Amino acid sequence: MSSGKKGAPADGVLTPRTLRRWMVSRRYWDRMAALISLFGLTGWLEGEFPQSVMLVGPPGRGKSKLLMRFRHTSFLSTESDLTVRQLYPLLRSASRGTLTHIVAPEIQKFFQRKGAVADNCISLLSIAMSEGVGRVSVGPRMEDFHGAQLGVLGAITGRTMRRRGSYLDELGFLDRTSVIPWELADGEIRQVMDRITRGNRADIVPVILPFPRERVRVRLPVEVGKRIKSYVWALWRGDSLRPLERLRGLVMALALFEGRTKVTLADWKRIEDYDDIWRTTLEVEGTN
Repeated sequence: MSSGKKGAPADGVLTPRTLRRWMVSRRYWDRMAALISLFGLTGWLEGEFPQSVMLVGPPGRGKSKLLMRFRHTSFLSTESDLTVRQLYPLLRSASRGTLTHIVAPEIQKFFQRKGAVADNCISLLSIAMSEGVGRVSVGPRMEDFHGAQLGVLGAITGRTMRRRGSYLDELGFLDRTSVIPWELADGEIRQVMDRITRGNRADIVPVILPFPRERVRVRLPVEVGKRIKSYVWALWRGDSLRPLERLRGLVMALALFEGRTKVTLADWKRIEDYDDIWRTTLEVEGTN
């Protein structure tokens, strides 16, 4: 894999060893950094959608700070605001294969504009997050984005989620996103603050995701596929297709990052070990 570096120090490039350490860490901060990394890497899987995630929780608890660690990765575009006009060049980059995700540390700003401006932006973005954008009217002409797809790595406050969740659901945005309550404990927040105060910036150093030269087809053996299907059916029986795509994408991204084109049962076990996270996605309506 090549370095996805964009003006950041070389030692920020994520390695398989670091990702493994984060995934088994007892620290929520590390585990979530690993999970966001895998979501970001799903855009390099041939034949799969780039998977999206939205962290939901109170302000000032580190959601945006964690996402901002990925701002130097070349195939991710960090956006503080977004309109349809601003989305078009991102779709062109996605169509060329140079962009896979938008990083949105405060995604509520995308739909704070009134009326059709916000509606059109979120609707078009929702299409890009799944089936891909084809021919669209751009001003006086039609432009073909050739099925451009874009995932979202975002964060939003619980207050905004409760107030505007039905709006996002109606436009198809939430259905295409893994909505995860942000549950960083007070004790761990203090530890992060203490380390930063002492000059230890390991928790906020940029994370640069490497990437292959081109999209890669990763094979999912039938046995592993059945394990994932059984797990998904047990948790999301009424709405299982999107979660199935999501977990399939994450386990294939893990294999790809390890340098393999075939998923193993061990890969799935490492994703399944996030069971505490997957179960909270069912209770997001109660997040503060």
